[in-house]
Amino acid sequence: FKAFSFEWERKQENALGTVSVIGELQHALPQNSHFLDKIASLIKDSYISSGDFKLALKKTNEFLSQEMKRGNLDWLGNLHLGVFVFKRRKDNNSQMFSGAKTGNIQLFLTRKGALGDFRSHLENTQSREGPAKMFGNIVSGKLFPDDKILVCTSGLFEAFSNKNIFQDLAYFSQEQQFQGLFKSKEKELSKIPGLLYAVLIEEVLMKKTI
Repeated sequence: FKAFSFEWERKQENALGTVSVIGELQHALPQNSHFLDKIASLIKDSYISSGDFKLALKKTNEFLSQEMKRGNLDWLGNLHLGVFVFKRRKDNNSQMFSGAKTGNIQLFLTRKGALGDFRSHLENTQSREGPAKMFGNIVSGKLFPDDKILVCTSGLFEAFSNKNIFQDLAYFSQEQQFQGLFKSKEKELSKIPGLLYAVLIEEVLMKKTI
């Protein structure tokens, strides 16, 4: 399990926003121990050079296709990825969001306590277009203050669902709330491998000029 977040500080790169890559590679062989790192770096570099989220995903599909041609098939059926871009709108009142996923990783949007599931919008295109076409559909939209993006690997999501925990996450807005939940459920969750990635959209207060 690995999570990557790339942000840029230079003014000319501010428009790129933040790129996040959350991944799980099951049953990885030693030669693929850095496979998630390679994919995350490829997405970052492709997005920086082009500013095009779709192109970055296309480059990732091409990379995976080349890996198949080289005989590296260990990741097939075992690779679960979520890739997201967050960009603040010029009015500074909201954020734009674009996301894509492959495999069994779970992606949700929470707004005012409601939990929205993106699975129907991001169904895997692999069965239609071949195993190397891991990324296909993209979901995009506007995010507002107090919205939250939740990304969860499948095993942990199943455990949360069975224990009716996941809905509680829709109401959390502070780090202490997450810490408190995991501390209270430490015994039940200590043997369940997984990764939960949460992004809370905060309001930006602009300084007034006199």
